[in-house]
Amino acid sequence: MMKALTTCAGLALLLCVAPGQRLSAASTCGNADFQGVYGFYASGVVLVAPGFPPSLIGPFGRVGRLVADGKGNIAVANIASYNGNIIPEAYTATYTVNSDCTVDARPITGLPLGPGGALVNVPFEFVGALGNNGNSVALVNCGLGAGVPCSPTPQPTGNVIRVILTRQTSSVIPCVTQNLSGAYQIDMSGSVIAGSMPQPFARDGLLTFDGKGGFTGNDTVSQSGLAVTTEALTGTYSIDAFCNISMSYSLGGNHTWSGMLTNQSSGANLIVTDTGSVITGTLLSVGTGNSGGASSGGGGTGGGTGGGTAVTTAVASPKNVVVTSTQVQLNGTASISADGKPLTYAWTVAPGSGSASISGANTATPLAQLSGGFNTYTFILTVTDDTGKTATDTASVILQ
Repeated sequence: MMKALTTCAGLALLLCVAPGQRLSAASTCGNADFQGVYGFYASGVVLVAPGFPPSLIGPFGRVGRLVADGKGNIAVANIASYNGNIIPEAYTATYTVNSDCTVDARPITGLPLGPGGALVNVPFEFVGALGNNGNSVALVNCGLGAGVPCSPTPQPTGNVIRVILTRQTSSVIPCVTQNLSGAYQIDMSGSVIAGSMPQPFARDGLLTFDGKGGFTGNDTVSQSGLAVTTEALTGTYSIDAFCNISMSYSLGGNHTWSGMLTNQSSGANLIVTDTGSVITGTLLSVGTGNSGGASSGGGGTGGGTGGGTAVTTAVASPKNVVVTSTQVQLNGTASISADGKPLTYAWTVAPGSGSASISGANTATPLAQLSGGFNTYTFILTVTDDTGKTATDTASVILQ
Protein backbone atom coordinates (compact mmCIF):
# COMPACT_ATOMS: atom_id res chain seq x y z
CA MET A 1 0.00 0.00 0.00
CA MET A 2 1.23 3.49 -0.78
CA LYS A 3 2.44 5.20 2.38
CA ALA A 4 0.68 8.32 3.66
CA LEU A 5 2.12 11.00 5.90
CA THR A 6 -0.52 12.03 8.42
CA THR A 7 -1.05 15.55 9.74
CA CYS A 8 -4.27 16.60 11.40
CA ALA A 9 -6.11 19.51 12.95
CA GLY A 10 -9.59 20.04 14.30
CA LEU A 11 -12.73 20.42 12.31
CA ALA A 12 -16.43 20.25 13.00
CA LEU A 13 -16.84 16.65 11.86
CA LEU A 14 -13.30 15.26 11.75
CA LEU A 15 -10.11 16.59 10.42
CA CYS A 16 -7.20 14.34 9.68
CA VAL A 17 -5.11 15.48 6.76
CA ALA A 18 -2.89 12.79 5.23
CA PRO A 19 -1.05 14.13 2.17
CA GLY A 20 -0.49 11.12 -0.08
CA GLN A 21 2.81 10.14 -1.61
CA ARG A 22 3.30 10.63 -5.31
CA LEU A 23 0.87 8.59 -7.38
CA SER A 24 2.13 6.88 -10.50
CA ALA A 25 1.05 4.13 -12.81
CA ALA A 26 3.02 1.69 -10.67
CA SER A 27 1.45 2.80 -7.37
CA THR A 28 -0.65 0.44 -5.35
CA CYS A 29 -3.44 2.38 -3.67
CA GLY A 30 -5.69 1.52 -0.76
CA ASN A 31 -8.21 3.11 1.59
CA ALA A 32 -5.46 4.87 3.56
CA ASP A 33 -4.66 6.98 0.49
CA PHE A 34 -8.10 8.61 0.72
CA GLN A 35 -7.79 10.15 4.17
CA GLY A 36 -8.36 13.61 5.55
CA VAL A 37 -10.74 16.50 5.09
CA TYR A 38 -11.71 17.60 1.60
CA GLY A 39 -13.59 20.64 0.41
CA PHE A 40 -15.82 19.69 -2.47
CA TYR A 41 -18.35 20.88 -4.96
CA ALA A 42 -20.85 18.91 -7.02
CA SER A 43 -22.80 19.97 -10.08
CA GLY A 44 -25.29 18.39 -12.40
CA VAL A 45 -28.99 17.79 -12.89
CA VAL A 46 -31.67 15.52 -11.47
CA LEU A 47 -33.80 14.46 -14.43
CA VAL A 48 -35.90 11.57 -13.12
CA ALA A 49 -36.17 10.55 -9.47
CA PRO A 50 -39.08 8.35 -8.36
CA GLY A 51 -40.53 9.68 -5.13
CA PHE A 52 -39.00 13.13 -5.53
CA PRO A 53 -41.47 16.01 -5.39
CA PRO A 54 -41.46 17.90 -8.71
CA SER A 55 -40.01 20.96 -6.97
CA LEU A 56 -36.70 19.10 -6.39
CA ILE A 57 -36.23 17.86 -9.94
CA GLY A 58 -33.96 19.98 -12.11
CA PRO A 59 -30.49 21.54 -11.86
CA PHE A 60 -28.43 20.44 -8.87
CA GLY A 61 -25.45 21.81 -6.92
CA ARG A 62 -23.72 20.97 -3.64
CA VAL A 63 -20.78 22.50 -1.73
CA GLY A 64 -19.33 21.30 1.56
CA ARG A 65 -16.85 19.23 3.47
CA LEU A 66 -16.07 15.52 3.26
CA VAL A 67 -13.96 13.64 5.79
CA ALA A 68 -12.45 10.24 5.03
CA ASP A 69 -10.92 8.22 7.88
CA GLY A 70 -8.55 6.14 5.77
CA LYS A 71 -10.43 2.99 6.74
CA GLY A 72 -13.41 3.13 4.42
CA ASN A 73 -15.70 5.55 6.27
CA ILE A 74 -16.81 9.05 5.27
CA ALA A 75 -18.71 11.85 7.00
CA VAL A 76 -20.16 14.74 4.99
CA ALA A 77 -21.72 18.13 5.77
CA ASN A 78 -22.83 20.39 2.94
CA ILE A 79 -25.38 22.79 1.52
CA ALA A 80 -27.22 21.59 -1.57
CA SER A 81 -29.53 23.23 -4.07
CA TYR A 82 -32.17 20.98 -5.62
CA ASN A 83 -33.74 23.00 -8.42
CA GLY A 84 -33.24 26.16 -6.40
CA ASN A 85 -34.39 24.69 -3.07
CA ILE A 86 -31.55 25.21 -0.58
CA ILE A 87 -31.16 22.21 1.77
CA PRO A 88 -28.41 21.67 4.42
CA GLU A 89 -27.33 18.02 4.56
CA ALA A 90 -25.26 15.77 6.82
CA TYR A 91 -24.73 12.10 6.05
CA THR A 92 -22.24 9.23 6.05
CA ALA A 93 -20.78 6.93 3.43
CA THR A 94 -18.47 4.00 2.95
CA TYR A 95 -15.74 3.83 0.33
CA THR A 96 -13.20 1.54 -1.26
CA VAL A 97 -9.97 2.59 -2.95
CA ASN A 98 -8.84 -0.12 -5.34
CA SER A 99 -5.22 -1.02 -6.00
CA ASP A 100 -5.30 0.90 -9.31
CA CYS A 101 -6.36 4.08 -7.40
CA THR A 102 -9.97 4.01 -8.59
CA VAL A 103 -12.56 4.86 -5.95
CA ASP A 104 -16.05 3.55 -5.14
CA ALA A 105 -18.05 5.62 -2.63
CA ARG A 106 -21.53 4.77 -1.33
CA PRO A 107 -23.30 7.51 0.65
CA ILE A 108 -26.71 7.21 2.23
CA THR A 109 -28.31 10.65 2.06
CA GLY A 110 -31.40 11.79 3.92
CA LEU A 111 -33.69 13.49 1.42
CA PRO A 112 -36.99 15.29 2.21
CA LEU A 113 -39.17 12.75 0.45
CA GLY A 114 -41.43 11.62 3.29
CA PRO A 115 -44.75 13.06 4.51
CA GLY A 116 -44.39 16.72 5.32
CA GLY A 117 -40.85 16.72 4.00
CA ALA A 118 -39.60 14.07 6.43
CA LEU A 119 -36.13 12.75 5.61
CA VAL A 120 -35.88 9.40 3.87
CA ASN A 121 -32.52 7.64 3.54
CA VAL A 122 -31.58 7.09 -0.11
CA PRO A 123 -28.46 5.11 -1.13
CA PHE A 124 -26.22 6.38 -3.91
CA GLU A 125 -23.04 5.09 -5.50
CA PHE A 126 -20.22 7.19 -6.98
CA VAL A 127 -17.13 5.99 -8.83
CA GLY A 128 -13.97 7.77 -9.92
CA ALA A 129 -10.29 8.00 -9.08
CA LEU A 130 -7.65 9.64 -6.91
CA GLY A 131 -5.40 12.31 -8.42
CA ASN A 132 -2.82 14.98 -7.62
CA ASN A 133 -0.82 12.88 -5.16
CA GLY A 134 -4.00 11.87 -3.39
CA ASN A 135 -5.06 15.49 -2.85
CA SER A 136 -7.90 15.30 -5.39
CA VAL A 137 -10.76 12.89 -6.00
CA ALA A 138 -13.14 13.03 -8.97
CA LEU A 139 -16.40 11.05 -8.84
CA VAL A 140 -19.53 10.58 -10.91
CA ASN A 141 -22.87 9.18 -9.74
CA CYS A 142 -23.53 5.80 -11.30
CA GLY A 143 -26.04 4.18 -8.95
CA LEU A 144 -29.17 5.34 -7.16
CA GLY A 145 -31.49 3.39 -4.90
CA ALA A 146 -31.28 0.14 -3.00
CA GLY A 147 -30.06 -2.76 -5.12
CA VAL A 148 -29.00 -0.55 -8.03
CA PRO A 149 -25.19 -0.72 -7.95
CA CYS A 150 -22.80 0.56 -10.59
CA SER A 151 -21.57 -2.91 -11.36
CA PRO A 152 -21.63 -5.43 -12.79
CA THR A 153 -24.38 -3.84 -14.89
CA PRO A 154 -24.78 -0.05 -14.47
CA GLN A 155 -28.38 1.15 -14.51
CA PRO A 156 -29.79 4.59 -15.40
CA THR A 157 -29.73 6.83 -12.34
CA GLY A 158 -32.03 9.56 -13.59
CA ASN A 159 -29.37 12.16 -12.88
CA VAL A 160 -25.98 13.42 -14.06
CA ILE A 161 -23.87 14.49 -11.06
CA ARG A 162 -20.11 14.88 -10.77
CA VAL A 163 -18.14 15.65 -7.60
CA ILE A 164 -14.67 17.20 -7.28
CA LEU A 165 -12.86 16.89 -3.93
CA THR A 166 -9.78 18.93 -2.95
CA ARG A 167 -7.84 18.10 0.20
CA GLN A 168 -7.50 20.83 2.78
CA THR A 169 -4.06 21.04 4.39
CA SER A 170 -3.65 21.47 8.13
CA SER A 171 -1.93 24.87 8.08
CA VAL A 172 -5.23 26.67 7.78
CA ILE A 173 -6.77 25.48 11.06
CA PRO A 174 -8.18 27.23 13.06
CA CYS A 175 -9.47 29.67 10.47
CA VAL A 176 -10.28 33.33 11.06
CA THR A 177 -11.76 36.00 8.82
CA GLN A 178 -8.31 37.40 8.00
CA ASN A 179 -7.36 34.13 6.27
CA LEU A 180 -9.22 35.41 3.21
CA SER A 181 -7.32 38.52 2.17
CA GLY A 182 -6.27 39.98 -1.16
CA ALA A 183 -7.40 39.51 -4.75
CA TYR A 184 -9.16 36.36 -5.95
CA GLN A 185 -10.45 35.17 -9.27
CA ILE A 186 -14.11 34.20 -8.98
CA ASP A 187 -15.62 31.61 -11.32
CA MET A 188 -19.24 30.48 -10.97
CA SER A 189 -21.74 28.69 -13.14
CA GLY A 190 -25.11 27.00 -12.92
CA SER A 191 -28.75 27.89 -13.41
CA VAL A 192 -31.33 30.40 -12.27
CA ILE A 193 -34.75 28.82 -11.87
CA ALA A 194 -37.23 31.10 -13.62
CA GLY A 195 -40.62 29.78 -14.67
CA SER A 196 -40.59 26.33 -16.20
CA MET A 197 -37.22 26.70 -17.88
CA PRO A 198 -33.94 26.99 -15.92
CA GLN A 199 -31.74 29.75 -17.32
CA PRO A 200 -28.03 28.94 -17.72
CA PHE A 201 -25.80 31.25 -15.70
CA ALA A 202 -22.08 32.10 -15.55
CA ARG A 203 -20.10 34.64 -13.55
CA ASP A 204 -16.38 35.48 -13.82
CA GLY A 205 -14.38 38.34 -12.40
CA LEU A 206 -12.26 39.53 -9.51
CA LEU A 207 -13.06 39.93 -5.80
CA THR A 208 -10.81 41.64 -3.26
CA PHE A 209 -11.07 40.76 0.45
CA ASP A 210 -9.78 43.15 3.10
CA GLY A 211 -9.06 40.50 5.74
CA LYS A 212 -11.46 42.26 8.12
CA GLY A 213 -14.85 41.11 6.84
CA GLY A 214 -15.39 43.31 3.81
CA PHE A 215 -15.04 42.62 0.10
CA THR A 216 -15.42 44.45 -3.19
CA GLY A 217 -15.34 43.24 -6.73
CA ASN A 218 -16.23 43.52 -10.36
CA ASP A 219 -17.46 40.69 -12.52
CA THR A 220 -19.37 39.89 -15.68
CA VAL A 221 -22.53 37.78 -15.65
CA SER A 222 -24.04 35.95 -18.58
CA GLN A 223 -27.56 34.62 -18.10
CA SER A 224 -29.56 32.55 -20.57
CA GLY A 225 -27.24 33.65 -23.37
CA LEU A 226 -29.38 36.72 -23.86
CA ALA A 227 -28.33 39.08 -21.08
CA VAL A 228 -24.71 40.01 -20.29
CA THR A 229 -24.24 42.46 -17.44
CA THR A 230 -21.41 43.78 -15.27
CA GLU A 231 -21.61 43.83 -11.49
CA ALA A 232 -19.88 46.08 -8.97
CA LEU A 233 -20.06 44.19 -5.68
CA THR A 234 -19.60 45.45 -2.13
CA GLY A 235 -20.37 43.12 0.73
CA THR A 236 -19.34 41.46 3.96
CA TYR A 237 -17.95 38.06 4.78
CA SER A 238 -16.95 35.96 7.75
CA ILE A 239 -15.00 32.73 8.27
CA ASP A 240 -15.44 30.49 11.30
CA ALA A 241 -12.82 28.37 13.04
CA PHE A 242 -13.53 25.47 10.70
CA CYS A 243 -13.01 27.48 7.51
CA ASN A 244 -16.69 27.83 6.60
CA ILE A 245 -17.38 31.03 4.65
CA SER A 246 -20.48 33.20 4.73
CA MET A 247 -20.81 36.11 2.27
CA SER A 248 -23.57 38.62 1.70
CA TYR A 249 -24.16 41.67 -0.46
CA SER A 250 -27.01 43.78 -1.83
CA LEU A 251 -27.39 44.31 -5.56
CA GLY A 252 -30.93 44.40 -6.83
CA GLY A 253 -31.86 42.46 -3.68
CA ASN A 254 -30.09 40.67 -0.85
CA HIS A 255 -27.78 37.80 -1.80
CA THR A 256 -25.91 35.19 0.23
CA TRP A 257 -23.14 32.75 -0.61
CA SER A 258 -21.72 29.92 1.51
CA GLY A 259 -18.72 27.67 1.19
CA MET A 260 -15.36 26.76 2.69
CA LEU A 261 -11.71 27.51 2.22
CA THR A 262 -9.74 24.94 0.22
CA ASN A 263 -6.19 26.12 0.65
CA GLN A 264 -4.80 23.25 -1.36
CA SER A 265 -5.80 25.44 -4.32
CA SER A 266 -5.32 28.75 -2.44
CA GLY A 267 -9.00 29.56 -2.56
CA ALA A 268 -12.48 28.34 -1.74
CA ASN A 269 -15.54 26.52 -2.98
CA LEU A 270 -18.79 28.51 -2.96
CA ILE A 271 -22.51 27.98 -3.49
CA VAL A 272 -25.11 30.70 -3.95
CA THR A 273 -27.70 30.14 -1.24
CA ASP A 274 -30.41 32.34 -2.72
CA THR A 275 -33.62 30.36 -3.20
CA GLY A 276 -34.14 29.82 -6.91
CA SER A 277 -30.42 29.54 -7.69
CA VAL A 278 -28.31 26.50 -8.49
CA ILE A 279 -24.91 28.18 -8.79
CA THR A 280 -21.57 26.87 -7.56
CA GLY A 281 -18.04 28.05 -8.11
CA THR A 282 -14.56 28.73 -6.84
CA LEU A 283 -12.27 31.45 -5.59
CA LEU A 284 -8.62 31.22 -6.63
CA SER A 285 -5.87 33.45 -5.29
CA VAL A 286 -4.47 35.80 -7.93
CA GLY A 287 -0.95 35.93 -6.45
CA THR A 288 1.30 34.34 -3.89
CA GLY A 289 0.92 37.33 -1.62
CA ASN A 290 -2.62 36.26 -0.75
CA SER A 291 -3.24 33.92 2.11
CA GLY A 292 -5.82 31.93 0.19
CA GLY A 293 -6.73 30.39 3.49
CA ALA A 294 -3.20 29.04 3.86
CA SER A 295 -2.14 31.00 6.91
CA SER A 296 -2.82 29.80 10.39
CA GLY A 297 -5.20 31.40 12.85
CA GLY A 298 -4.65 34.92 14.11
CA GLY A 299 -4.71 36.29 17.64
CA GLY A 300 -0.94 36.73 17.80
CA THR A 301 -0.03 33.19 16.86
CA GLY A 302 3.73 33.08 16.67
CA GLY A 303 5.84 31.22 14.18
CA GLY A 304 9.12 30.90 16.06
CA THR A 305 11.79 33.52 15.59
CA GLY A 306 12.14 36.22 12.98
CA GLY A 307 15.28 38.22 12.31
CA GLY A 308 16.83 36.81 15.50
CA THR A 309 14.08 38.28 17.69
CA ALA A 310 12.23 35.87 19.96
CA VAL A 311 8.46 35.77 19.50
CA THR A 312 5.98 34.46 22.03
CA THR A 313 4.81 31.24 20.46
CA ALA A 314 2.22 28.63 21.44
CA VAL A 315 3.07 25.02 20.62
CA ALA A 316 0.32 22.52 21.41
CA SER A 317 0.51 18.77 21.09
CA PRO A 318 -0.35 16.09 20.21
CA LYS A 319 -1.23 16.67 16.56
CA ASN A 320 -2.71 14.20 14.15
CA VAL A 321 -2.61 11.34 16.61
CA VAL A 322 -5.01 8.42 16.37
CA VAL A 323 -5.99 7.20 19.85
CA THR A 324 -8.13 4.42 21.26
CA SER A 325 -8.31 5.70 24.86
CA THR A 326 -10.79 8.41 25.88
CA GLN A 327 -8.13 10.03 28.11
CA VAL A 328 -5.48 12.10 26.36
CA GLN A 329 -2.54 14.05 27.80
CA LEU A 330 -2.18 17.51 26.23
CA ASN A 331 1.19 19.26 26.23
CA GLY A 332 2.12 22.91 25.80
CA THR A 333 5.60 22.83 27.35
CA ALA A 334 7.31 23.57 24.01
CA SER A 335 5.70 27.03 23.94
CA ILE A 336 8.11 29.99 23.98
CA SER A 337 7.99 33.30 25.88
CA ALA A 338 9.56 36.27 24.09
CA ASP A 339 11.02 37.66 27.31
CA GLY A 340 12.05 34.30 28.75
CA LYS A 341 9.70 34.64 31.68
CA PRO A 342 7.01 32.08 32.60
CA LEU A 343 3.92 31.77 30.46
CA THR A 344 0.35 31.31 31.59
CA TYR A 345 -1.70 28.60 29.85
CA ALA A 346 -5.38 28.32 28.94
CA TRP A 347 -6.76 25.26 27.13
CA THR A 348 -10.26 25.16 25.66
CA VAL A 349 -12.25 22.77 23.49
CA ALA A 350 -12.53 24.15 19.95
CA PRO A 351 -16.04 24.99 18.69
CA GLY A 352 -17.43 22.12 16.68
CA SER A 353 -14.95 19.64 18.14
CA GLY A 354 -16.01 16.33 19.59
CA SER A 355 -17.29 16.87 23.12
CA ALA A 356 -14.56 16.77 25.78
CA SER A 357 -13.63 18.09 29.20
CA ILE A 358 -10.21 19.33 30.32
CA SER A 359 -8.75 18.74 33.80
CA GLY A 360 -6.04 21.27 34.66
CA ALA A 361 -6.93 23.59 31.78
CA ASN A 362 -4.67 26.34 33.17
CA THR A 363 -1.56 24.17 33.23
CA ALA A 364 0.92 23.26 30.51
CA THR A 365 0.01 19.55 30.62
CA PRO A 366 -3.71 19.05 31.26
CA LEU A 367 -5.67 15.81 30.86
CA ALA A 368 -8.52 15.71 28.34
CA GLN A 369 -11.47 13.36 28.75
CA LEU A 370 -13.10 12.56 25.39
CA SER A 371 -16.80 11.80 25.17
CA GLY A 372 -16.23 8.83 22.87
CA GLY A 373 -17.22 8.00 19.32
CA PHE A 374 -15.52 8.27 15.91
CA ASN A 375 -14.58 11.93 15.81
CA THR A 376 -11.78 14.48 15.88
CA TYR A 377 -11.25 16.26 19.18
CA THR A 378 -9.56 19.64 18.90
CA PHE A 379 -8.13 21.76 21.70
CA ILE A 380 -6.99 25.37 21.55
CA LEU A 381 -4.00 26.46 23.63
CA THR A 382 -3.62 30.17 24.40
CA VAL A 383 -0.40 31.27 26.09
CA THR A 384 0.18 34.72 27.59
CA ASP A 385 3.63 36.17 28.36
CA ASP A 386 4.65 38.58 31.09
CA THR A 387 3.86 41.61 28.88
CA GLY A 388 0.34 40.41 28.05
CA LYS A 389 1.08 39.22 24.52
CA THR A 390 -0.76 36.07 23.52
CA ALA A 391 -0.33 33.29 21.00
CA THR A 392 -2.48 30.30 20.10
CA ASP A 393 -2.04 26.83 18.67
CA THR A 394 -4.18 23.72 18.40
CA ALA A 395 -3.81 20.08 19.34
CA SER A 396 -5.97 17.33 17.90
CA VAL A 397 -6.56 13.63 18.24
CA ILE A 398 -8.77 11.21 16.38
CA LEU A 399 -10.62 8.68 18.51
CA GLN A 400 -11.26 5.40 16.73
